[in-house]
Amino acid sequence: MKKKGSILIVVLIILAGVEMLSLIYIGVIKSFSTSAKHSKAVDIALYNANEGVNSVMNILMRDADWDFRTGPDGNPYTFDFDTMDFKVQRLDANTNPITVVTGNPDNSFNPTTYSIWIKCTGFYYPQNKPDLYKSDPTKYGHLVKKRTIITKIGAAIPFNPFNAAITACGSVSSTNAISVDGKICATDGISGGVSVTDPDTSSCSLTPDDCAEGSDLKDAIKDWAKDICSESTTRVYEEDVQLVTAFANNPENVNANKELEGNYCFKENVTKWAGNVGGVDTIDDGDGDFSDPGEVPPPVMVIYGNLTMTGTPDFDGIIIVMGDTDVNKLSGNESFAGSILSFNSVKLGGNAGMAYKDFSKYMNLNKNRVSRSEYYIADKPIRMKIDTTEYNVIIADLNPPN
Repeated sequence: MKKKGSILIVVLIILAGVEMLSLIYIGVIKSFSTSAKHSKAVDIALYNANEGVNSVMNILMRDADWDFRTGPDGNPYTFDFDTMDFKVQRLDANTNPITVVTGNPDNSFNPTTYSIWIKCTGFYYPQNKPDLYKSDPTKYGHLVKKRTIITKIGAAIPFNPFNAAITACGSVSSTNAISVDGKICATDGISGGVSVTDPDTSSCSLTPDDCAEGSDLKDAIKDWAKDICSESTTRVYEEDVQLVTAFANNPENVNANKELEGNYCFKENVTKWAGNVGGVDTIDDGDGDFSDPGEVPPPVMVIYGNLTMTGTPDFDGIIIVMGDTDVNKLSGNESFAGSILSFNSVKLGGNAGMAYKDFSKYMNLNKNRVSRSEYYIADKPIRMKIDTTEYNVIIADLNPPN
């Protein structure tokens, strides 16, 4: 009898252990389930925040009146949308996360002629029912999940820098006779042996003030170029580059025919185009947008430093040169067709063949757009020091709309 009782006790202990393990397992499963639901809710909130930013960007692209974009009397305001999934506020020097925490105005958030900062909070509502939250915010408020983004939005450049063969902050000159097929838009005009087939500069609105360092226009172009360089398909180079035969022999740099194709971003001081590395032949059906199957768009070259071209490339495309420490020189026997945008003077030489080719529609549709140049998600504090005081700047969420 004692033996049977001992066996029964052992069985009960085992059953109790199994039940305990079952309860632990159920608890773990519930914990994972709760965590997964929370993660999903947060992801939805972040998605809604992105949708809020996209909605603002769409408004800015449609509306050409910058007074509307910057708000009445320059004061921050919220954009009005028929949704409760996000809330948007424009920032300025006194209304931004840094000032809220430190008390110090930050002029970097001030709107410029071509850019604004916005803060957007996306929301996830319980059962995806905003009205449930509105019916009793006290009861359901803790179930609302929030994610916040602050971003700088750069507007489209107000003049078309791609309606001329060369647009330059400075002069376009040559020591020998060079004829440019098209027009030149240069703040200091043309000199030396340079001549153009189209002398009409009425569409050129570039001024010396636009070309000054820190000008709204120059900063907008930099932001816009940064947007091009951040695209996943852009080839980016962090070091000084020489576009010579060795460059073209590396399949990571060119297409199968050893031609420049797509977008390129050169971030160092000097880019030397000393070989015969040419660009792909563009293919278009005549509408200028290069969007149909089989069409080949022009290569786009973004150069953060200065450009020296002494080779013999055959290149049809867009070149944006943002270095302003040296005169940009095109003195080889190249055959170039497209547009060059330069932050400094351009000096032509040799037997350079320069011709304008209208890629403006392609650039306007695909590059000259409202873009995000800075982007922060409010998921962790920003550590910063002002004078001798250190701060943890936490980007606070906006409250759900009423």
